Amino acid sequence: MKTFYRFLVTLGLLLVGFIAALALLVHIYLKPEKIRNLTISKAETLLGRKVELQKIEVGLFKGILLKGLTIKESDGQTDFVRLKGLRVKFRLLPLLRKKVVITKAEIDSPYLRVVKDRKGVFNWETLKILKKEDTRRENGESAASSRGKAFGKAVLTLLIPNLEVRNGKLLFKDETGDLPEMEIPFEVKASLSPEGLSARADFELFKEPFRLVVKVKDYLSAPELEVNLSGQTLDLNPFLKGSGFEKRQVSQAGTSRSSSLSSTIFIPVAKARVEITLTKIIYRKLALLNSRLIATFRDGKLTSDFQGEVAGGKVRDHLEADLRTRVPSWKVRKTGVGIEVAEILSGLHPDLPGKINGQISYEGEFAGAGLSLEEVKRTLAGQGGFEVKPLELSGIPATEVLSRLLNLPELKIILFSYGRGKFEVKDQRLFLKAELVGPMLSASLPSGTLDFEGYLDMPFDLVFSPGLSKRLTQRLPFARHFLNDKGEVELTVLVKGPYRKPRVILRSRPLERRLKETIEEKLKGLLGL
Repeated sequence: MKTFYRFLVTLGLLLVGFIAALALLVHIYLKPEKIRNLTISKAETLLGRKVELQKIEVGLFKGILLKGLTIKESDGQTDFVRLKGLRVKFRLLPLLRKKVVITKAEIDSPYLRVVKDRKGVFNWETLKILKKEDTRRENGESAASSRGKAFGKAVLTLLIPNLEVRNGKLLFKDETGDLPEMEIPFEVKASLSPEGLSARADFELFKEPFRLVVKVKDYLSAPELEVNLSGQTLDLNPFLKGSGFEKRQVSQAGTSRSSSLSSTIFIPVAKARVEITLTKIIYRKLALLNSRLIATFRDGKLTSDFQGEVAGGKVRDHLEADLRTRVPSWKVRKTGVGIEVAEILSGLHPDLPGKINGQISYEGEFAGAGLSLEEVKRTLAGQGGFEVKPLELSGIPATEVLSRLLNLPELKIILFSYGRGKFEVKDQRLFLKAELVGPMLSASLPSGTLDFEGYLDMPFDLVFSPGLSKRLTQRLPFARHFLNDKGEVELTVLVKGPYRKPRVILRSRPLERRLKETIEEKLKGLLGL
């Protein structure tokens, strides 16, 4: 019994001595002065910004606690990054080998202020460490390789199996007015090891919750990235306020071709997979439901598949892009089934005059090059087909003009049983061939164009029903010259100009045929044939 008692006493003394030795080692190896110097001096050297630290606490079991850590803006006054507290816990045994193996890191109430100034420069772009990365790239050394060398030469091997960020807040401000001001609360749980990084972030955007899950393998050599973003409702309309989005598109369209060609894409990963799942996306007054995007990147090639529901129908897109060239090339296949045309038009262009009702289905394949709006417009080419049934046109500017010219109020609302056709995109224009069949009126479009500025050039060949032809000839007797052999009025209606204020020009095919026959007979008589 005495032996066992002595064993317990000896074990207790050894444990106390070991803890005391570790505590002494912690205070020697991790002195608050050294930590302050490491935190402030190193951070100021790397960032080129003023760094403040209110208090440091060091303990054997509680680890290291930094209170009131602040990184200032370039002016040295405004807070760029602010942490209420940063606690780091570590394993004790590795300290004997002069290694700090972190078991947990906790960040309490971080605040990050991101500002884009009137010149379009972000406040983080002036950080000194980013300028060093640019210098390395100019010298042909990748950022990943330089970080890997620094990691390998480090005296302390830092592992963070458990990182937790609580009560975070990101403040974004755009002084150019392109983007809205945003205050984004967030929380993060992450793990970092030599094998990889995994992280989960929960955040709110305009008070809507989202979750972002990120995994990275081999981040020091050939990073492999996996990203999953999910959420309920993403409202894009705040990004359109003040026409910021439209201004950017116009600005891009006005850039020179040489400037768009000079842009290159830098993707710092070897492989990537991105999946985005959103219950609802709101753009203007249009809602895209149950959308899902899966994109993969490997060997410089990007592939993505998208599906969703809009305006009572379903849409699918498949995209393939080659990002290895100076100007990326891409091709996309687009499919839509059972989409309500009226809902699409009222959602995207609520001020558009007239109404088009019907369900459209389409399929097309497109190709192009570049990423700027100018390059896409210049290189876009493709073809496909469509069908709308039934189709109802009411209050359309062109049909309103036609109704007045022919004194036919019946043409203010036109119903077609179906409309189908083919389209081709090239030379910044849309070429259309279509046929429309209805009980009152049928129409064919042998070849029409619509340019990217919205200018129409559409020659429609119209055939009126016998009943409508009779009413027309009664109201306009000269319309009898427009009758064909079946007693149907035939007209070619040329619609030119913008959709809202088109010019409508009438031609009579039967009358032209008769005039041609009469002229030919006269000529034959004169020539004695």
